Amino acid sequence: MRRMLRLAQEWKLLDRVPRIHLLRGERQRDFVLSHRGETEYLNAAPQPLKDVAILILETGVRPGEAANLQWSDVYLQPAVHAELGYIAIRKGKSKNTVFG
Repeated sequence: MRRMLRLAQEWKLLDRVPRIHLLRGERQRDFVLSHRGETEYLNAAPQPLKDVAILILETGVRPGEAANLQWSDVYLQPAVHAELGYIAIRKGKSKNTVFG
């Protein structure tokens, strides 16, 4: 998010970058996986870790959210105006989580 906002300022889309406060308990971004690193990681990861990594990368869920998924959270039928099914995160990290 910070990088995106800084680029928007650099490209003159924003006058200034708003200050972003980390959530309680957060210290810093630990690691960002590059596209090249993603490919290398997925090629080296054993199953079922590879499938979980793909789920996390494709959906943006956190590792804890992925670990807590149950089959009842998986909807194969698309939501309204969607092409694909979806997963429901019952208990997320944010207070803005829909389920929880």
